[in-house]
Amino acid sequence: MTLPANGQDHFPLPGPPPLAGEGDEVSLRESRVNSLLLAEKVSKHFGGLAALSEVSFSIRRGEIYGLIGPNGAGKTTLFNVLTGLYSLDGGQVKLDGHAIHGRKPSQVTALGLARTFQNIRLFA
Repeated sequence: MTLPANGQDHFPLPGPPPLAGEGDEVSLRESRVNSLLLAEKVSKHFGGLAALSEVSFSIRRGEIYGLIGPNGAGKTTLFNVLTGLYSLDGGQVKLDGHAIHGRKPSQVTALGLARTFQNIRLFA
């Protein structure tokens, strides 16, 4: 293992990105333009249940994020919407500037965004 140049035993993580609505309008616009993956006001409902309600985020090329939350928080639903498995009820998702709404999962995969399914089989 190679230690970072600062001699510490860990790598410092960058601070969190600004939240939607923070910063000036120019930086928000730049974030939208430079996004590899952009979600704006993404919503998904199952009957009367709002699984996703106006979820927005921007991920630029080279950034790495994790998605953490309790059971039922909408993590899997978000991935299913992002990869085209579920259709959007509202909002938009763009991958490298291409809208993915209405595309088949195979078409979204061809653009470069795919998922794997959790399928635990201890004994076949």
